[in-house]
Formats: sequence, structure tokens, C-alpha cells
Amino acid sequence: MMNRDNFPKVSPGEFSEILNDIWRLPNKDRPAVCLWGDPGLGKTSCVQAWGNSVNTICVSTFSEPADILGMPEKTSAGTTRMLKPDWVTIKPSSDHKGYIPSGDTKPAHKNVYLFDDFNRANNLVLNALMPLLLFKKTQSWKLNPSALIVLTANFPDKTNLANLQSFTDQAIQERFLNFECKFGGAAFKSWMSWAQDQDGLSQKGLSWLKQEPEIMSSGRGRNPRTITRFLTLIQPIPESDLKDQFDRVKLLAQGAGIDDILIKSFESFVFGKQKKKLFTSSEFYALADNFNEIKRRIEYAIMGKNGIEMGALSTILDQVVTDLPAEITSAQRDSWLKLLRLDLVPNDLRVKTLNALSKTDLPELTEYLCSDAKLSQLILEL
Repeated sequence: MMNRDNFPKVSPGEFSEILNDIWRLPNKDRPAVCLWGDPGLGKTSCVQAWGNSVNTICVSTFSEPADILGMPEKTSAGTTRMLKPDWVTIKPSSDHKGYIPSGDTKPAHKNVYLFDDFNRANNLVLNALMPLLLFKKTQSWKLNPSALIVLTANFPDKTNLANLQSFTDQAIQERFLNFECKFGGAAFKSWMSWAQDQDGLSQKGLSWLKQEPEIMSSGRGRNPRTITRFLTLIQPIPESDLKDQFDRVKLLAQGAGIDDILIKSFESFVFGKQKKKLFTSSEFYALADNFNEIKRRIEYAIMGKNGIEMGALSTILDQVVTDLPAEITSAQRDSWLKLLRLDLVPNDLRVKTLNALSKTDLPELTEYLCSDAKLSQLILEL
């Protein structure tokens, strides 16, 4: 099984520097590179921006082998050869950046080929892709020797998307350099610098993010793509109308995939309420030796005026699963057990969380939790 913990962790900016280093290598020594990461971190945007800075870039996704190998034609000699797909036949242009249109017949002198979300493709497509990764050619045609192939991929174990390839085949993994995209710290500052230069993002929302930098992470509903979508949706609403139209803002946030805790945080910011500290997964694992403090912080984060907000509690549990470390200490393991034993956690959330944990790289944690007699008894009461 692929072990993401062996991949170097890089920010989008650091990955761009790595691509610069590879681009300086002689043509024959440029390996294919893969940037792994959870959805919404900006992997595609990072590679596309870098590709535009050095040359034209072709962005492709593949659904069947013919998308890579091309279509067959009969030659004058009576043999069959494969025609190049149009994404291969690209001519660089000084007035063209970003996605390159098809139809040009001259190959580029230098090209960056981004194969986006390539592990969404099935095994037949991946097998067709292998000769390009190894030799930059297929049986009938070849890329320019100076071409650089960059791939992006999502982690199956974190997204729980059944259509993602998990790559148990070590031979596939070793065909390219592997890096994992991480977002936070310097990457957040870089994103904020970019966002402040954009005309289509809510300035009120950006002010909120400055106050709550921990909002932006790799979790579902908290990644750069989701946050950017939300700030774009609310930008047309005048700041003076945000309070009166907050029900609409909330619907837009939910539609964009923003989680309940962040919606509450933004509501408090808009209405000038006392700042309510968010509970983060890093706190859960850092405070494992003091579960009473974990319990206090969770209760503070999920209590609303009408009692426990189950959406907020569900979000916290999802985040703690998503950020599960590669190795878990006995204190962290016991904190998990105490968390799921809490009376405030309903049984449906217990079962949902245990199911999510069973699909991670630490199934032994689920086995430990399910072996606890008290927790098992609580679950059986469902």
C-alpha cells in the first residue's frame, strides 16, 4: 500500500522551486513528478502557474487509453499506426498562456504536460501512460525530449473516493518523484497575498480569514478552493447588507461546502460577537495527555444557544479523522476512546466515525476502540 508518510511535505511555493530545479536538468534526466494531496489545496493551480512562467503548458485528463495512445490509422504500407492526440501537437505561442487549444500540427520545442488527477483514471489508462512516464514516447509517437511531465493526484485513504487508484503496485509509484502538498504557515501567507490582489473576493471575508488563520487547512470545507469559492459567492453582497442577508450567506456557504463551525465563526465576525475559538484537530492530538481540557474546548466550540450543535460536532470528528497522524501514541489512542465514550456524541456519529477510522492507514486504532466493552455496549444501543 502506498505510504504517504514517506513523501516529502512541500508547500505550493516549495514545489514550484522543485520544478525549477528539475527544469534545469538536461532533457534526458528530467523525471516525471507527482504532487499528491487532499482535494482543494491548489495543486493544479500551482503547477499551471509555474508552467506558464517557464513555457506553455498543456493540462489534460484521461478517461480511456485512446486519450493517450491516439486513434489508429492505416499506413500506405498496410500497417497500422496511432495518430497523436491533439494535446501532444502543440506549438508554443508568445501570446498564449494557460490551457492550450488543440489543432496545431507542430510539436512544441519545450512543453510542460500536466496530467491532472491522474489516479482517477482506470488501470487501462494508467498502463497506457507508463511508456510516457518512462521514455516520453509510445509505440507510434513521442514527446519532445525536453518535455516535463507533472502529475497531480488525490490520496484515496483520505478522500474515501472509491474511484481513486490506491497504487499498491510499487513499480508504478517509483516511476516518478513523489511529493505531498501541505497548506499552512507560509502557504497561507502566500495565498492571502494572492487573494488580496483579486477583485472578485469578498473583502469582509478576507478580513475574517486574517483574524482566523487557522481556518485554512487541508480539511473538507476548509481548503483554499472551498474558501475561495465562498468568498467569490458573497462578494456581490454589500458589506452593509451581510447582517440582513445572513440567511442567504449561510445557504451560499453550505452550497460551497463550508462546514458549520466556520459558518458560525463567520457569523460571529459579521455581527461583531465575541470571538469563539475554533477547535482544531492539532489541539486534539497535542493535548492527548489532558483529555479534560480537550473535552472543555470541544464543548465550548459546539454549544449554541439551543444546546449542542451536531453539525459542529460532526465537523470536529471529521477533522480529527482527516488529520490522523501516521503513528499514534497511547495517550492519543486513549483520547480517541474517551471522546467516543462522551455522552454528547450520539451513536450515529460514533458509528460514522469508527467507519471512517477503519478506512485510514491505522485500522488497528479501530480494532482497539471496538474492543472496548463500554464503547461496544454504547454502539449496540443504536
